[in-house]
Amino acid sequence: MRDQVVEGKIEQEVSADLRLWNARVRVDVIEGFVVLGGVTGLYIQKMIFDQIARETTGVVAVENEIRVLPVRPVTGGAIKRRTLEVLPVQYIRAGVLASIAVQSGAVVIHAPFGAFEDIQNLRRRIAGIQGVIEIHTLAEFLS
Repeated sequence: MRDQVVEGKIEQEVSADLRLWNARVRVDVIEGFVVLGGVTGLYIQKMIFDQIARETTGVVAVENEIRVLPVRPVTGGAIKRRTLEVLPVQYIRAGVLASIAVQSGAVVIHAPFGAFEDIQNLRRRIAGIQGVIEIHTLAEFLS
């Protein structure tokens, strides 16, 4: 499939997604390899761009170089509090202990998970928090 067609499909999907309205991202395609570059306000937007590109027919690989630049500064303490707010449903009620560290907008979570999908769901929840620019999960799987 021609690169212009692949690029057009990605850009069409992006323009139809209202969650990406304020992102300033460019899409480059060379022989099916996609490079995403630019700036978004939320980490979840970076994840959405990545997903759209990966699910597009004709894409061989995706390099996501999008930077997350929060709309307003948020302290690490505020990010950690908001992260704890998304944890109770999955972890605290289940009696699972998780450690959370936040430094300069990067969130690191170390926790046991039941399945890979649990990690992805938690990452999506955290990605919507203002001020988060990276998410790292150190996972242990429950047997």
